[in-house]
Amino acid sequence: MHLLLRKRVGAVLLAALLVAGCSREQPPNLVVIVVDTLRADHLGCYGYARPTSPHLDRFAAESVLFENAVASSSWTAPSVASLFTSVHPSVHGVTTFAAALPASLPTLAEVFQRHGFRNTGLSANFVHVIERKGFARGFHLFAELRRPAAAGEEEEFAGFVAADARLVTDHAVEAVRASRGAPFFLYAHYMDPHSTYAPPEPFRSRFARPYDGAFTGTTNELKDVMQGKRAANDADLRRLVDLYDAEIAFTDAEIGRLLDELRRLDLYDNTVIALLADHGEEFGEHGGVFHGVTLYDEMTHVPLVVRLPQGRHAGTRVRPVVQIVDLGPTLLQLAGVPDDRRTQGRSFAGLLAGGDAAAVTAPAFSELHPDAPVEAALRPRMHRTAITTRDWTWLAGKDGAAELYDRRTDARQKEDRVQREPVVAASFAHEATEFAQSLRQWGTAVGEQVPLRPQDREQLRALGYLR
Repeated sequence: MHLLLRKRVGAVLLAALLVAGCSREQPPNLVVIVVDTLRADHLGCYGYARPTSPHLDRFAAESVLFENAVASSSWTAPSVASLFTSVHPSVHGVTTFAAALPASLPTLAEVFQRHGFRNTGLSANFVHVIERKGFARGFHLFAELRRPAAAGEEEEFAGFVAADARLVTDHAVEAVRASRGAPFFLYAHYMDPHSTYAPPEPFRSRFARPYDGAFTGTTNELKDVMQGKRAANDADLRRLVDLYDAEIAFTDAEIGRLLDELRRLDLYDNTVIALLADHGEEFGEHGGVFHGVTLYDEMTHVPLVVRLPQGRHAGTRVRPVVQIVDLGPTLLQLAGVPDDRRTQGRSFAGLLAGGDAAAVTAPAFSELHPDAPVEAALRPRMHRTAITTRDWTWLAGKDGAAELYDRRTDARQKEDRVQREPVVAASFAHEATEFAQSLRQWGTAVGEQVPLRPQDREQLRALGYLR
């Protein structure tokens, strides 16, 4: 049986129960919060020892937490495009800097718009999730959020840098207040854990351990390490983690402020709230830093926490693997909105109640396209495909070489078991072949290629994607 198409038992019935009490006249509101570059294993609710996420931990306790959620790619554009369209990167084609969302693929926001929702999109990722590349389709209001640059800020472009979490929350609060009285869909994309790591006080001091090295957390430093131009020892990597964790804590506080506003406005209990990340970040686990080159767990294992209206099924932890490409159909089902799109994603709403948590579900697929914007020096490390199940992760490199890791005993993916488990490896290779065939049957959507203007190249340099 083709695992990609395997249905989850009881999903429709359970989802109907989940939204019971929300009448057709008043469906729940939807809030989707994406935190750029956020690893699941750096949040307390996922077992992290450092206090990076007190507000999100409280939110998770009131919600359903997915222990094994997998991103569609390890950089923003293809991953968020899959979230919006519910198809894999090879199908939507947003796999290069110049690619835009194809008009032939309706977005999640467009479906909500057709069913009377008031849609607001807020993106602090001023490089990838932008109107010019089609991400604003279906939103009544879409804002690319920037703030004036301070003197010497590395990511400065035309006097501005990406908005910090405080500004994103300010705009999100305004949008929520303005949307009262009608069902709304809010998409809020926070950017702070993405390098350059420049956390504000008091968060910086809370996480800073003694350090006498030269790393300051800039994107250019990370790129130099990736390209072998600069070495990073254990103390340097620890410093980068400290700065990254402080950025998470700052973002956590600001998301907490947004959640508090929903509570204050008496909207919290009639809103489906999903929090997730587009991808993670490397800190030397497999010899690299930054993101967008490999598909190891530190890249693709992302947080996914979904709060249902009235806090139904609070505290449920879902172990089966889910993929972010499935989130759109799930949210539409929870809102009682028919999904008339042709999608590869399948709703996992049934899992929210824990009803079929023991069921065998489809594996999750992650991709990096051969034309992905990976610099020549880094291409030998580049992965092409990853397949994740609860027990295993199988990866194929650009040259076809495979790796296999046992997630039950080797959470950090240090022992490649391809040679020791040839039968398991062969079954995943067969699954990858079936997946590739399914992608070819779908074909690649015809997307607009957006020529890179000089200012676009400067923006990409500002975030470290070009040098």
